[in-house]
Order: sequence, then C-alpha cells, then structure tokens
Amino acid sequence: MVKITLDVADGMTYLHHDCSPPVVRCDLKPSNVLMDETMIAHVSDFGISHILTSPISASSSTSRLKGTTGYLAPKYGLGGEVSTKGDVYSFGILILEMVTKNRPTDGMFSRVNSLPRWVRRAFPEVVKGVVDREILVDQQTVGESSSSATPEIIDEELESSDHDSLSFIGLGLQCVSENPRERPTMREVKGRLEKMLYGKAYGNLRDHSSVQNLWSTSNGMGNPNDSTDESESS
Repeated sequence: MVKITLDVADGMTYLHHDCSPPVVRCDLKPSNVLMDETMIAHVSDFGISHILTSPISASSSTSRLKGTTGYLAPKYGLGGEVSTKGDVYSFGILILEMVTKNRPTDGMFSRVNSLPRWVRRAFPEVVKGVVDREILVDQQTVGESSSSATPEIIDEELESSDHDSLSFIGLGLQCVSENPRERPTMREVKGRLEKMLYGKAYGNLRDHSSVQNLWSTSNGMGNPNDSTDESESS
C-alpha cells in the first residue's frame, strides 16, 4: 500500500517540481491511477490538467476548475486559484480511502461528517475504529490469510503495526488540512513515504513537528462514528 502511494507521489512530484512549467493534475483519484505488469502505479488521464504558465485569477479559475466530488479540495488551491496544494489534498484523500476502504462519496459521509473529519476524530487513540482491519493483518501476518485470523490475532497485529499505520494516516491527514498552506508539498510527501517504505528513521510521531498539532487537537474528540461535529454546528 505504501509502495503504491510512493509511486503516485513520485509522479506527482515530477509534475509539480520537475516540470517547467509545473503541471496541476486537478483530478487525482483511484480510477486515475493505473498499475502496470510489474505492479508499478502510474498517474493517468490528464484531460483536465492545468499548466501553470502564469498566475490564474480566482475569477477565471472558477469556471475552469473541474474535478470529482470528494477528491476536490473544499477551497481548491490558494485564494480560489488552481494550485499544486489542491493535488496534495486529493492525494491525502487517496491515502485515507486506501486505509479505510471507504470512498469520500459513500453514503455515510456528508458535509459535516466527511471522510477526513471521520478519520481525524479517531486519530490517534481510536484510529483502529476506522482503519480496515484486513489491510493491517495482510501487511503484518505472513503465511496466514486474514479470513482465518482470530480476533485475538488481529488485535495483536494491530498493536504491532501501530507506529507504521499512524505515520501513514498522519501523513494523509496533513495532506487534507483545510488550510492549503498547512499541506506539505508533494516532494515532502515523497520523502516521508520513502522513509516509511525503506525503514529509515521516521522519528517518534508524537514529537514530529508536522503532525504534533494533529495529535494534540485530535485527543478527546469522541467516537469516530458520530455523525455530528460540534465545531461545524456552532
């Protein structure tokens, strides 16, 4: 799973940082990620992409912006303009969808209880309530199918994989920050995924400055399955 997202991040890093001028994908979602015969993921379908040859005004970008509901950032880009930070948001949704096996357009979600808010309320103390258990078991259990694993074995595997899964989910939550300026760049995302995948020292997630706020603000936010959000209703 991390390998797939790293492949996607590698492609998005090229578009954002290595192309001149930069390219904004605008509609990054699972159906636009294709796997080749060697199981390498590739970003595809650039029909509505934007080439950032010059600053795009908010008024002109409003009529041109397109995307898929649930993957399009609530306030796309910075100040209403097309921006690479909109792609970062879509990438974050991709991560959250992979770990929860829930689409952002599923019936359980609404404006108040979106996929990012649902996961954020659970992070980190009750994140097991939203992460798909079969994914974690498949990653950690060797030679044993998830269908035959007992609840006790599943719980043990969840405990042992806490650090890796929290790092991955924490990165996804950073990418879907409501303030575009708080989202990392795709180059930063790629670097963090490389550290996770290749076993380099990622550091203690609680002490990592870029996710420390997520940890502190998420505590005590209640059951992730609650359908209401007090901050939204006030």
